[in-house]
Amino acid sequence: MLERLVLLLTASLALVLSGCNKNTPEITSPLIATGTIGQPFSYRITANGEPTTYTASPLPAGLSLDQNSGIISGYPTVASTSSITVGAANYDGQTDTAELAVTIVNGNITPGLDVSILVGDGTLPPDSPPANNRVAAF
Repeated sequence: MLERLVLLLTASLALVLSGCNKNTPEITSPLIATGTIGQPFSYRITANGEPTTYTASPLPAGLSLDQNSGIISGYPTVASTSSITVGAANYDGQTDTAELAVTIVNGNITPGLDVSILVGDGTLPPDSPPANNRVAAF
């Protein structure tokens, strides 16, 4: 009888402790990132709970994930706003996921492009030099 009670208590304690594993991953990295088309992009997924692998999907064009380090990197090729599901898993197979908001912008001005700010009627202010390859001041 005492042996059955000890076995029952041991099994109950094991079930309680398995539900309280302190090694369960929890994503801790910021969940907002920005990048620029054609410029290097790098974002690291971080998590507590001793993660051993990382996931991220779907990634913007030009970016890839190193599943061992959790680093998303590359050179974005398309302007976009994306919601990416990032995840971390530990050696026990426990996981956590979170939604990462990534915005990729087109921040480049094409060389040789005539960029100018016009006054209300569509003309340059009278004291402006020619607008060849320059950005006009306000």
